[in-house]
Amino acid sequence: MIGKILGDRYEIIEEIGSGGMAIVYKAKCKMLNRVVAVKVLKDEFKKDESIVSKFNRESQAAASLTHPNIVSVYDVGRDNDDYYIVMELVQGQNLKDYIRENPKMDWRQALKYAMQISSAIAHAHRNGIIHRDIKPHNIILSKDGNCKVADFGIASMNKNAETQRINEGIMGSVHYISPEVAKGKIGDEKSDIYSLGVTIYELLTGVVPFDNENPVSVALMHINQTPKAIKDINIAVPLVLVQIVNKAMHKDAAQRYQSANELYKALYAISNEPDYFTAEPETGSDAKNHTITIDTKTVREEMEKSASDTTEKEEIITESDFTEEPEQKTPEDVVKVDIDDSKERKKEKRKKGFLTDLFQVNNPKDKVAIIAAVIVSLIMIGTVLGIAVGVLFPGGGTSGDGEFVIPEFTGKNINEVTEEYKNTELKITIVKEFDEDTPADIIIHQNVPKDKKVKLPYEIKLTVSRGEREIILSSYINKEARQVELEINELGLTYAEKEEFNEEIPVGYVISQDPLPGEEVEDGDKITFVVSKGADNELVEVPELVGLTEAQAKSRLTDYEFVLGGIIRKPSNEPEGTVIEQSAPAGSELIKKSKITLTLSNGKKQNQDEDKPSSSDGDTTSENKPSTNKQSDEDTSVTVKKYNLALTLPEGKEEVEVKVVQDGETVYNKKVSTKSKNLNITLEGNGNHSIVVYYDDMLVKTQKIKI
Repeated sequence: MIGKILGDRYEIIEEIGSGGMAIVYKAKCKMLNRVVAVKVLKDEFKKDESIVSKFNRESQAAASLTHPNIVSVYDVGRDNDDYYIVMELVQGQNLKDYIRENPKMDWRQALKYAMQISSAIAHAHRNGIIHRDIKPHNIILSKDGNCKVADFGIASMNKNAETQRINEGIMGSVHYISPEVAKGKIGDEKSDIYSLGVTIYELLTGVVPFDNENPVSVALMHINQTPKAIKDINIAVPLVLVQIVNKAMHKDAAQRYQSANELYKALYAISNEPDYFTAEPETGSDAKNHTITIDTKTVREEMEKSASDTTEKEEIITESDFTEEPEQKTPEDVVKVDIDDSKERKKEKRKKGFLTDLFQVNNPKDKVAIIAAVIVSLIMIGTVLGIAVGVLFPGGGTSGDGEFVIPEFTGKNINEVTEEYKNTELKITIVKEFDEDTPADIIIHQNVPKDKKVKLPYEIKLTVSRGEREIILSSYINKEARQVELEINELGLTYAEKEEFNEEIPVGYVISQDPLPGEEVEDGDKITFVVSKGADNELVEVPELVGLTEAQAKSRLTDYEFVLGGIIRKPSNEPEGTVIEQSAPAGSELIKKSKITLTLSNGKKQNQDEDKPSSSDGDTTSENKPSTNKQSDEDTSVTVKKYNLALTLPEGKEEVEVKVVQDGETVYNKKVSTKSKNLNITLEGNGNHSIVVYYDDMLVKTQKIKI
């Protein structure tokens, strides 16, 4: 591939990476004279029309994404049998490598990366694109310290491969897989949110929440186990950030954030939290050369008012790391002020204050007049300030040193509070959440406790109730009924169940639900689920098939609700096509839909003495003649053989239900103990067969075997 020119435009320079479905090359665009990255679909996928079609469709969709935290896609094309995507070449390293090198990064830095990634995913979701393979490996950390999400398109079109077939080249994705995808479902926006939560967990702790050498065990951990608490690994992480990650990683998709944008907003709220990001002034020697972060909007207003004052030394740095979405706030700029210099200036001003000038007045009468005027002015100012505090801050007030005392907001109506403080320097940020115990618009939490003294201007965050939550039903189809019952009860709904036979859905799993997924319900509503009883196990007597023709036997099997398992042909004196054996004897009983194999005569068995020609004919005897009947040779060689299927059982559970499907037929379905770690299953057949293995109804392996 090196040296090849794709589309008469992109000259391949070197290979720089390889993934599950594509190889990434560094290339030069001859038209624009710039270096780019070219991702080429691997050879083994080029002949799969469905993959190629999805590759083209999803790649073109990804090319429409324009976002500062998404790797830009410049072009999509095909050169003979080479399907490729041309992308921005980002100088840097992937986030996984960075985490390995910096396992104990500051949580504020992790928050910054988490905001950038969630903003990128939110942008993609709004444009109808699901990533389906979010992990640090697919996120590039550029040299300027910004995250860029890559592999849109390839991940989303690879629905039936990487994220579902746990044992086939998953390359680390199983550590970030959502529980529903681990169970074999197609990933959606909520699955992206779960994977994003796992990524943030790793940013904060330096480790993945679940790990094991066996990928299947890791997948089962996502379904059944709770990860180690973040604060047990990194005590410095604020509880509010821990709660955000836990919600994003909720095993029930319905309990996660409803969108990536909602997750972004939750993270952004922390970044605006003054208790975490506003440094308290230091005293003593520790304050020397210290830099604090303040709001530049206020600084700029003051600078405009006093443009002539050029003694201040300040450096303004615009923070543009975070994305700018129409519905999101843009994080405020950051200004750095040298405290040491400002303190010296204040000292100089104190030295040259008003009183110094006053006592330099020579005329005693003038001094008395000036002092009297000052006293009267101070009395008037104190009176006005007292009235102003009572009017502007009825619920709070100033302490003796001029600080504002935070009042009790919890339990008050947010509309009344905002009206009361709208013309003050107390800025109120509102966060709303559902609370079934609190009426709508009532404040249920304040991030700054009452009676705390703060200096104005100041920002406080108030959490306001949205009232009872609207319950939108999720899809419970193909879920285990007992788990569904628990989830329904937790939602305050009433669980009802009906049972019916079903060959497709395993015993105890939901076939359908009423009301349907997506419908709105109220507390106490009854939700009825139809649960599978498995296949109909009614016993049916096997009919006599020997002596019938092939067509007659097939018709008889259908009449008795049996399935033809296969046909074996053997030499026989019976007419060709006549049934000479059946795998289940007539009169025995089998479950409906059981398979019965028929053995048919090929009519080739003859008396060898009658078949031999006279030696006087001079012809070669039939024993020496090469066979001219190809069908006869093949028929006589067909026999049922055995094959040993060796399986490695997953860890983390005492027992697991193992199901093996051979050529579409379930040939093994049992619960087994995992203590032995290995399981050997004997299969029967002849020739090539397709094998599919499930652990607890989760697809873990597909295999082609020859018996």
